[in-house]
Amino acid sequence: MKLIFKERGLYLSLVLLALFGCKFEPFEEYEVEITPPQPISVTFTVDEPALKDPYYLMQSTQFFIRLGGLENRMVAGEIKQGHHLIPSGVSNMAVMFTLDPAKLGNGTHTLDMVLYASTNSGSLADRVGEEYYVINQTFTVVVDSTPPTFRSFRAGMENGYLTLRWDRNHPRENFIYKVKRSYSDTWFHQDTLLGSSKENHYIDPGYVGGKMNFQVIAQGFGFEVVVGSGEISMAPADFVLRRDSEGIARLRWSASALNPQGLQMGWTSGHQGRPTSWTPFTGAGDIAVDETDMDPSNIYVYVDIFRRGYYAQRVQTDLMLTPNGNIHPFKAYAMMKEGHKLIIATDKKLYRYNLDGFVLEDSLSLEEKGITPPLSMVIQPDESRAYVSGDRGQILRFNPLHMQEGTLFSLETATQGASLPSAALAATTLGNASNSGLLTVAFWKGKPFSMVVNLEKLQVLWQYTGANAYPPAISEDGNFIAAEITTGESKQMGMVYKRNLDEYRSFGTIDPGKHAFLPTGREVLSYPRLGEYTGERGVVYARVYNLQRAPQDASKSLEELRNNQFANPTPRGIDYDLASNTISIRYQFLTFTMNAANLEYENTVNGPLLIISNNHALRSYGHIEAIP
Repeated sequence: MKLIFKERGLYLSLVLLALFGCKFEPFEEYEVEITPPQPISVTFTVDEPALKDPYYLMQSTQFFIRLGGLENRMVAGEIKQGHHLIPSGVSNMAVMFTLDPAKLGNGTHTLDMVLYASTNSGSLADRVGEEYYVINQTFTVVVDSTPPTFRSFRAGMENGYLTLRWDRNHPRENFIYKVKRSYSDTWFHQDTLLGSSKENHYIDPGYVGGKMNFQVIAQGFGFEVVVGSGEISMAPADFVLRRDSEGIARLRWSASALNPQGLQMGWTSGHQGRPTSWTPFTGAGDIAVDETDMDPSNIYVYVDIFRRGYYAQRVQTDLMLTPNGNIHPFKAYAMMKEGHKLIIATDKKLYRYNLDGFVLEDSLSLEEKGITPPLSMVIQPDESRAYVSGDRGQILRFNPLHMQEGTLFSLETATQGASLPSAALAATTLGNASNSGLLTVAFWKGKPFSMVVNLEKLQVLWQYTGANAYPPAISEDGNFIAAEITTGESKQMGMVYKRNLDEYRSFGTIDPGKHAFLPTGREVLSYPRLGEYTGERGVVYARVYNLQRAPQDASKSLEELRNNQFANPTPRGIDYDLASNTISIRYQFLTFTMNAANLEYENTVNGPLLIISNNHALRSYGHIEAIP
């Protein structure tokens, strides 16, 4: 919109020329009819969508002042703040000038403008630029570097759209909102500016699924305040690729949480690449996908979904027709190398399988324990205890071999001594556990936190809050942790801390991203967190650092022992598996494994987006097989 200032004063300065002592009669062809200047009515039009009086100045801003309804040529302009003349110029019927809040300083400032426009009367004075309209206008500029505060932040699907909501504590108008989004499995990222500080929500019409990090920032002069951040991971629908009773491969989907307005779907099979034709996407459907050139034992289907106008945010789902599932579909898992078992978690239950024949041995109801999804699960390296967490901070510690033996903890209670905000606790994610019973965790409580906690002693040994708070990694003996933190320059860095009694102190720096302590106990691994950290030109690295030699300055890097890069194209996922001490680099149709002991590639496993653990390939829809 354009804010219009009404004219407050209008003056006409006329310069009259009188000639005495001579008689002059012009030739007829030089005679020009002069129209005396008439009163005019003008409006101020400012090319700044968020401008209003008073105007909150948040950054150096260039203004273009035009006179609406006036065709007269602009001659000059004069802009003053008090007795200080602000440089300005005239171009294309507009007066231009720049205001810098750093030069004005905090406070309320009055700007006085005097604009000069030609009368177009045709008089000699007009022709020589000495006859013009004088137009006066004032408006107020406010510079306020006081950052706002906020009571709450929440995110979720509303009416089929991802919606971010927040509540502020006071009606300040000295900031705007910036919404930042990035997808974990692609390099897509986007910033959206919300011009009004009165906004209390943002609807992302382009989000149709996938794993996406988001952050809302209040940005003003001299400050950037994180209103809230988090991560959402959602499939656009429940897709199933199965053969029907006649042996035809069919793609079925249902239970879509998306609003169907403007949704488009495309699919291809075999090795035809990404879809090129599109049809409207509905919440449920069933189509035959068999093609004559497809290998009947190995059918791939690739589904793309996007909302019209937001193609860059399309979500891609890859499915493969595989043997029927041999375990329950799962949301989280823990592998037992020594026990030769697999523990999986659905939204409602835990199941334990023997890896010999994938026989179901035991189960436990999470619903009865009050553990609500989304879930995460970790197991101690010695396999003596495992932990499963629910969204609101409920944590069940249990014996993996005797699952009924368990203790229920509340993260809310365990962190009472940490002086956290009073907001509700949510979005709990476990990192890993030490053999000494220390647990790393991240959650949202008014803002993001990451911690190292001792659930038994209700003790917090380390905590961090920042724009992105991920669970740190902890060594088997609990003596070291590695965390990604944000510096004062809003850059990510990796930091290793060493335990000293009941606290962790800075030990040295490493690459940002994900981290893991190798089984030797003497080395720490860093590898990229996709969607957040990349190397030069898209090349990303795994690096191993020496824990036995601390730098003299804890702000300096640990000694790097070895590294290896992940070649293009960009992988879809990178994970470390403690059970096999390998790094899995997932691509669309296959997965490479790298031995963390030497950072050399050792195996290739066919299949889209597999989970590789303890020399087994897992699929979350409910299938496991040993890797030859």
